[in-house]
Amino acid sequence: MAISVPIPKDLGKVKTKFVGGFTRRQVICFALALVAGVPLYFLLRKPLGTEAALIIMMIVMMPFFVCALYEKNGVPAEKLLVMMIRFKLAKPIRPYRAVNIFSQLEERDKKRKEVRRLENKRKEAGGPFRQSHKVLHRTDTKGKPEASKTKERPAAKKKG
Repeated sequence: MAISVPIPKDLGKVKTKFVGGFTRRQVICFALALVAGVPLYFLLRKPLGTEAALIIMMIVMMPFFVCALYEKNGVPAEKLLVMMIRFKLAKPIRPYRAVNIFSQLEERDKKRKEVRRLENKRKEAGGPFRQSHKVLHRTDTKGKPEASKTKERPAAKKKG
């Protein structure tokens, strides 16, 4: 009769056992829980009573037990707690800011509509200026451009 021993596929998850079925970290956390909780129980048993002292002892020992037994993705609880505190308190070094092209296009369209509205309002009011090809011309009272004050050159004669 052969004895078979299960071998885990991922050897990275194997943890060496220190005492019994516990790792070194777990034994240290349990010892700290005992050092913190048992003397507190004996100090508070007479003034508060057995039940109240026992409840306070369990509340004091609970964080040590959580640190000993809880792991997420191979990271122990105390390291997770430190990472969470750093993440919450640290300011982001380079925050990502997206440039929304559509909002820029909407702003441009709003400005164009506002310009058109103002131009139409000016035309309806019969204002003294009109805009043509982004050049401002002075107009007479009838809305026609004034005659140019520069003299036109006569056409050059062809030699031939």
